Amino acid sequence: SGGGAEDNADRDYATPSLSLRTTYTDPPVFKPYLQAAYEPRYYFRKRDRDGLQRSSQGFAASAGVVIDRAPFWSGDLAVTHLWRDYEDAALKSNSAFGLTGNLTWRPDELTEIVLALGTSLDDAVSTASSSNRNWTGRMDVAHGLRDNIDVLAGVGVEIEETAGGDDITYDANLGLAWKLGPSLAWTAGYDVTWLDAAVSARSYTEHRVSAGLTLSR
Repeated sequence: SGGGAEDNADRDYATPSLSLRTTYTDPPVFKPYLQAAYEPRYYFRKRDRDGLQRSSQGFAASAGVVIDRAPFWSGDLAVTHLWRDYEDAALKSNSAFGLTGNLTWRPDELTEIVLALGTSLDDAVSTASSSNRNWTGRMDVAHGLRDNIDVLAGVGVEIEETAGGDDITYDANLGLAWKLGPSLAWTAGYDVTWLDAAVSARSYTEHRVSAGLTLSR
């Protein structure tokens, strides 16, 4: 506001990741597993605009199950614990516990229902907080009205726990995909997003109507 330019390069970072998973492969359908991951986060600038060093060391531990070759179900769903420790002593370590992965149910040849869950620690830009806990959940449905026409619908919620309170974002959408050929489809949709912010002045409702072409190969 007020004109001028803002340099946000202090928020750029890289996150390499190394993960190890052990899976019990004998069951034909349900394959339980344990997974551990090391995910350091390196900011390109040592200190941000507030003089804080936000680079951190991150670790994740998961216990889950892969559903494979089931007639109606497939997916990968896990219980996850995240932990992140920051380089600057003024930034407290943070952790999050939740679910992550996706589950697909195909009750018939024309219908597909996908449930997606996520848990993350997102770095904050406030001097009062190191990171925000974030949980997401979404369900999308696709149903074939005809061989070349699909109806699409979905609902989702995102909960972000910040130093100032919880921001909750709700989303719902309805759409149509008309397949013009094996790799080309015309799409049209309506999407509504509602943010219920901890600070009421930040709350908003957004309506979006879209139309386009999708090319897949």
